[in-house]
Amino acid sequence: MGPRMQTSKWATINYKTFLVFLINFLATTCISAEQGLLRLSMPDVRPNHDESYLCVAHRLNPLEHEFIVGFQPNASAAKVHHILIYGCSLPGQLQRDTPNYVWECGEMNLIPGGSEAAGSLYGEGPVCANGAKTTILFGWALDAPAIELPPQVGFKIGGNSGINYLVLQVHYGNTAIFRSSPDITDNSGINLETVSGKDNNGITKLAGIYLLLSYGYVTQGVSKHTMECLIDEDKVIHPFRFRTHTHKLGTKVGGYRKPAGSYNNELELIGEHNPQEPQMFYPVEDKSMTISRGDRIYAYCDYNNTRDHFVSIGPTGNDEMCNFYMMYWTESGELLDNQDCMQYNP
Repeated sequence: MGPRMQTSKWATINYKTFLVFLINFLATTCISAEQGLLRLSMPDVRPNHDESYLCVAHRLNPLEHEFIVGFQPNASAAKVHHILIYGCSLPGQLQRDTPNYVWECGEMNLIPGGSEAAGSLYGEGPVCANGAKTTILFGWALDAPAIELPPQVGFKIGGNSGINYLVLQVHYGNTAIFRSSPDITDNSGINLETVSGKDNNGITKLAGIYLLLSYGYVTQGVSKHTMECLIDEDKVIHPFRFRTHTHKLGTKVGGYRKPAGSYNNELELIGEHNPQEPQMFYPVEDKSMTISRGDRIYAYCDYNNTRDHFVSIGPTGNDEMCNFYMMYWTESGELLDNQDCMQYNP
């Protein structure tokens, strides 16, 4: 019979200490089968020209849906102008043997001869395939913080949702930082907090985004762009967050509900904000507000154009934009069919 192993008091204490550490670690860092973290990020890209829009797609589980319940940005305004997440039935580019395939997906790169002729490192294509379902799920800019959706509210993705892929689009306005050193790359993105779709996991309200945007140009001096869009669907939606977006000339952006049959001065504030501050989704003013058929959504963008020429609405940093994003939920199980409204200005 061999010698009996002796366990010292010090070893016993260390073992207990390790168990306590392990239990605490698992309690704070592990993700249960019902809740997860989906990381969307650029695969260490090197954009090599200014005003570059890069896209990468993530394939979702086609057999079971899940819900997005929170967004955690992993990006810095020092590198990135803004980020958008799209839901697509089919992405604009799909390389089955290259899951992290990156492509140029900004309108200003669609030049004669293709983006390769301009010296781009990447191929080109739209965000979602032509004719495919396209849904905006989130937007980020100017170091906006993370957000959590209200209880029981989630964006439905995968499975039978019609959203088979998530596409991360990152706009690199100024790429001087990448040209300064061959060792600098970027893996900016958004981490998505998700819950399993099994038995809907307590999610009873579907989230969506309605976008109002203008096209045209911004005149010199102080001016305003306005959009007024009719809701013509038999659905009741509940706005709960909003986001504003312009480029350098915007001073204030806001959105209002105009009740059906109301006069011009009957406006109910959804939210307004300075677009030069972090462009996050802010809580709406009236959490009890509902919007239904016959109501109109009115949005505006105030500008102060101190340049000596008008400025076109467009995708580059030298252009302007006027976007009002309204995040909403509905209990009907159906989101709005018309997800955006575009109007000409001035």
